[in-house]
Amino acid sequence: MKLNRLKVSWSHFVSFLTDKDFRKEYWLFVTKRKHYHQTLHDTALNRYPELFEICKNYFKRSKKVSILSFGCSTGEEVASINQYVPQAFVTGTDISEVCLKKCNQHFKNDRNRFINSLSEEFVKSENFDAIFCLAVFQRPQTVPKKSLKTITNYPFDQFNKKIIELDTKLNVDGLLFIDRCDFSFLDTETSARYAILNVANNKIIRDRPVFNAANERHDLVTDAYRVFIKKNNPLTN
Repeated sequence: MKLNRLKVSWSHFVSFLTDKDFRKEYWLFVTKRKHYHQTLHDTALNRYPELFEICKNYFKRSKKVSILSFGCSTGEEVASINQYVPQAFVTGTDISEVCLKKCNQHFKNDRNRFINSLSEEFVKSENFDAIFCLAVFQRPQTVPKKSLKTITNYPFDQFNKKIIELDTKLNVDGLLFIDRCDFSFLDTETSARYAILNVANNKIIRDRPVFNAANERHDLVTDAYRVFIKKNNPLTN
């Protein structure tokens, strides 16, 4: 384990010296740490076909749909949603300008846009019919999962604060897709305004530690629901 960490540290040091994009990412994380959730940019086209299919079926009778891909990385998720829900306009947002540049280079079209998650444009964005947060609210686990009893590098409060913000941007009867997360959405107060969407492929078994609101591990293997439907707004409670 110690040897692996040394190899990773050396690799990062070399990248910092030789890769200007890596340096940009590093300084962004240092200066904007409180805004970071996931620190990696791993993604792929059609990475979550069962979730995209749920979205497609839910909106199949809707002529216009507005979808947010929060933490869109290099744009593959947005491109996938464009394919499954062609009538939708998709907003992809990410904190990394390096990623957003790649998004615009490879996937920009008249059915999507890519904006920075710290921009005024994103702050003012609203009225989405669906929000995707897939592999966003998590940090890489660098120790054996059974010995990781508390999470310190990504606290529940940071996750919860962003959930509250995203909730204000989602329409009633809209869908929230949230998967591969260090916490359970059902532990947030926001979840009281949502119901689990009763569709196939919503529930899966996730072999990954999940932490509670006190940042303490409460499960190693969990039944995870990934799609929720918003039932009301705060003012109508």
